[in-house]
Amino acid sequence: MKNNLLKMATIVVIAASITLSCSKEVAKVYPNEMTIENWEEFVHVPDDVIERFVTEELENRSMTPVVEDRSLSHGRAWQLGRVRAWSGSWQGIQSVNVTNGSATSSTTSSGYYIVNTATSGSNAVCMDYTTAELNGVSTLDLVLIQRHILGIAPFDNITPESDAARRYVASDLNHDGTIDSDDIDAIRATILGSAPLPGNNMTFV
Repeated sequence: MKNNLLKMATIVVIAASITLSCSKEVAKVYPNEMTIENWEEFVHVPDDVIERFVTEELENRSMTPVVEDRSLSHGRAWQLGRVRAWSGSWQGIQSVNVTNGSATSSTTSSGYYIVNTATSGSNAVCMDYTTAELNGVSTLDLVLIQRHILGIAPFDNITPESDAARRYVASDLNHDGTIDSDDIDAIRATILGSAPLPGNNMTFV
């Protein structure tokens, strides 16, 4: 009986030591915050670590709905409309180009526009943002792009395909048709404030 107890105790001790050993080898503590200084530490982390940061960023991001009110008033060859955004109450957005065929109108400070509807075509609203370039850009983007470049988490594996396409467009910062280290350098420089994003036109997706 004594020998059996001794064997059981030995098994328990061995099992406990194995568990502790596995925990020490497998478990790794990652920083709670992703910064411009430590972002490269997260490139090879497990997917669930990335998902946690993606979830937190989505929860903290304030989405601003935008609506276009068409045909507030219209005549035989013109149309009055308004482009608005929610910021506690609906407010007009300035500097938005509205085109209809070959006719173009820019919204006033209150968001109103008058566009010539004598030409063929329907309204196309094109945002001309005057806010800071970093709106929506973060160090998490650096990690996601680097993981794509290294083949760890390619954008092609994202579903639906429309989401994958948006990531391709948003990640090609210099619009050269290739996602590479130049795009990462451009985002990093913008986050640090040492350079604006390249190109004359920005793509929002």
